[in-house]
Amino acid sequence: MNKFRFLLLIVILLFTTYACSSGSDSNQPAAIQGTSPSELAPASQNTQPADRQDNPATETPEEASSQIGLEEPLLPDINLPEIEQMTPRENAGLKPLFEWTAVDGAEWYALVVKNADGQTYWAWMGPENSIYLGGTTTPPGDDRAGPFLEDGMKWAVIAYDAEDHPIAASSLRPISP
Repeated sequence: MNKFRFLLLIVILLFTTYACSSGSDSNQPAAIQGTSPSELAPASQNTQPADRQDNPATETPEEASSQIGLEEPLLPDINLPEIEQMTPRENAGLKPLFEWTAVDGAEWYALVVKNADGQTYWAWMGPENSIYLGGTTTPPGDDRAGPFLEDGMKWAVIAYDAEDHPIAASSLRPISP
């Protein structure tokens, strides 16, 4: 069972890395996020239509939020109930406590932290609905070895039931020290 969960976590991390890197590029409109690669035309230097290239006032709200780094779906192609993230977006500290609302029926959670480039920086899985960066349930000192929060990072969590099926997910949400 633990090997299956580990493999499932690896698959999720790979999927989210791909989804974030293909859908969060600031040169791409948010409308293509969640679009399969076969549906996309080859990328060019400027993907905005000619009539919108020099007029940022014509951006849709989705495009604007994509460019300023607001929340985005972790699993864009799967419609799951939203998990509420309670950790503050700013001034979270170098080793923040990631905390979210418990999900009825959840046996375990998978948490992922992405760096500013959208790459997986740190991941964790377990039954708790809060965990410090680094994987402890007690506050680690800022001088303790291990991962630490940097500007531009984002985090998300997925809840799984006893059969290891995802039953809820949060958005990929910005967090800063």
